[in-house]
Amino acid sequence: MSNLISSVSWVKRGVAARYPRKYVLDEAELERVSALARIELEDARIELERAHEAAKKMGKGAEGDEADDPGDGDGNEDEWVDEEDDSMAMDEDKPVVGSAAKTDDLSQYDLDEYDDDVKEEGIGPFSNIKGLTFYRDNADDPYITLKEDEEDVEREELEILPTDNVLVTAKTEDEISQLEIYVYDESQENLYVHHDLMLPNFPLCLEWLDFPPASSSSPMQTDGPAKFGNYIAVGTLDPEIEIWSLDVVESMYPDMVLGRPDKTAAHVPVPAGTGKKKRKKTKHRPMSETHHVDAVLGISWNKKQRHMLASASADRTVKLWDLSRAPVADAEGTGESGAAIRSFSIHKDKVQAVQWNENEPAVLLSGSYDRTVRVFDSRAPDTGVGAVLGADVEALRWDPWESHAFYVSLENGLVLNFDTRTLPTDLKAPSPSRFTVSAHDGAVSALDVSPLLRGCIVTGGTDKLVKVWNVNQAEDGKPSVSMVASRDLEIGKVFSAVFSPDEPLTIAAAGSKAKLQIWDVGANFGARKAFASKLAEAGKVLKEKEGGGLVSLENGLVLNFDARTLPTDLKAPSPSRFTVSAHDGAVSALDVSPLLRGCIVTGGTDKLVKVWNVNQAEDGKPSVSMVASRDLEIGKVFSAVFSPDEPLTIAAAGSKAKLQIWDVGANFGARKAFASKLAEAGKVLKEKEGGGLVGLVNDDEDSEDGNDEDDS
Repeated sequence: MSNLISSVSWVKRGVAARYPRKYVLDEAELERVSALARIELEDARIELERAHEAAKKMGKGAEGDEADDPGDGDGNEDEWVDEEDDSMAMDEDKPVVGSAAKTDDLSQYDLDEYDDDVKEEGIGPFSNIKGLTFYRDNADDPYITLKEDEEDVEREELEILPTDNVLVTAKTEDEISQLEIYVYDESQENLYVHHDLMLPNFPLCLEWLDFPPASSSSPMQTDGPAKFGNYIAVGTLDPEIEIWSLDVVESMYPDMVLGRPDKTAAHVPVPAGTGKKKRKKTKHRPMSETHHVDAVLGISWNKKQRHMLASASADRTVKLWDLSRAPVADAEGTGESGAAIRSFSIHKDKVQAVQWNENEPAVLLSGSYDRTVRVFDSRAPDTGVGAVLGADVEALRWDPWESHAFYVSLENGLVLNFDTRTLPTDLKAPSPSRFTVSAHDGAVSALDVSPLLRGCIVTGGTDKLVKVWNVNQAEDGKPSVSMVASRDLEIGKVFSAVFSPDEPLTIAAAGSKAKLQIWDVGANFGARKAFASKLAEAGKVLKEKEGGGLVSLENGLVLNFDARTLPTDLKAPSPSRFTVSAHDGAVSALDVSPLLRGCIVTGGTDKLVKVWNVNQAEDGKPSVSMVASRDLEIGKVFSAVFSPDEPLTIAAAGSKAKLQIWDVGANFGARKAFASKLAEAGKVLKEKEGGGLVGLVNDDEDSEDGNDEDDS
């Protein structure tokens, strides 16, 4: 299974708990999980109790053996007898005070009365014996104060400020699926992973919601009679929907599970047909009105009726769920199950996407692999309208600015806009779109509409591009569409691209490279100009940014700072002296030459090692130029360091477990670029036969002349 991020979801500022709490697996949680996840924990609990009892008995047995050892007749009997005799002699000497006792060297310490002395209170320097009390847990010891500092540090590390955005990604890497929760500080252009949550199967879709599920154990914020939380609903290859609290770290189980697991093994493909090429088909699954029987491909939360959730599945159905209803025991008696309250079979193939209409809370929009879209009232689904399309549906979105309009993206690279008022109830009738955009060369797998700028949409495709479009109403009443920006964000095939709920032109995107990228389109002058009037209406003023508007965990930048200009308050601006866009990916190796001023080396996950020359320009600003760049055949570069003896000799290594020595000075261009600095250092470098590369030859690699030993 390849590494990828299939879906991204934003959390608005100020929603997340400032100090997320840690997950506690107590008795009540065990009971909740046992019913929720339909697993039997009673046997495990009994075994755990037995293990504790056995451990206690072993402990007691060991103490008893030690107490009985002096009286045993086996083992080192003579040794124990000698010690016992010594103690008996002391007991005999206790009542006798003779000349022998006085001549004893230890008599001055009055050891015979030692036990009586320590029993007295308030006498001697050790009278405050309570100060020597031993505590098994440092948390109970009043003299240990460092624990509070550790707790404060951990609390500070988990803190999410009200000015921070939270992002959730559905990530699969090395066959491990998880939710990664990021924190994004827009003012500092800082993005980092806050925590993660393990998932049981490959995640396909995400949907944020604030309604606390009935079976949730997480605390909620209260605002009058309404209850609010911070949750994410996850659809996976399993026929269930998991709902997790984002305000709890290190969680082991979701707060609620909708549906029930598939126990028929119907999702396992079986060989079909005969011949050399064997086809595989999926067993028929009996449909259910109360739960899905195949993967959940899309989820939508109703923002007006907050307890309602809609889901789209590969089982060709759309189902509605009531989050306020507590799970009930299923018919098989294996545990509790969240059952759907409605099920709609309005498509003939897998339902790829579904979304509630924010202005009409009972209306749903769905798109399917049967190449149709449907718009229907969940109270009367038979009266819905729809349209036939020319390709499979990839994504769809209601237009938040027009309650009757929606966008749909297709596998053939088109994006269409429809007006529900003109759609027919009979799919055989013509259903023309208002306008069509040829957006990508390949499937348009990502689509979103800005909630802050009217007519601003983003698309992402399998052609690895993310594009921003401006939709305006022309004088003749027809919409006009123009592309404002297009960029390869180095995330591979784009699977998700969504607008920020707080910033009008900030987009989060991810795809087949399992990398999250934040793109502030407003940092582009052309984009600011194109949306100038709309930004003014929204009361937003955007400025150009240093990094070109890109923020990621691996942005490939190298920054230089002057410590004298840095503030003590991290919230204050802290501009760098200069920034170098060094690599396409993480800059995982960095070193500065100790022999040549302004000579630095970088290595990245793009497998390149680069050498840079930093000079002071006449205007006082530093100028940076790349002197050499080379793939040393060591894979992703994890370390690159200068020799302490030679000015341009570098040792590098990486993911191929291979060490390579690169004498950059063997390159004429490098010697020329650093000529003056080499002269200052008193170094003269010459061209070398091997091109400056020295490395070990692998046993399985033969050299050209066949002399492996000599060459190595």
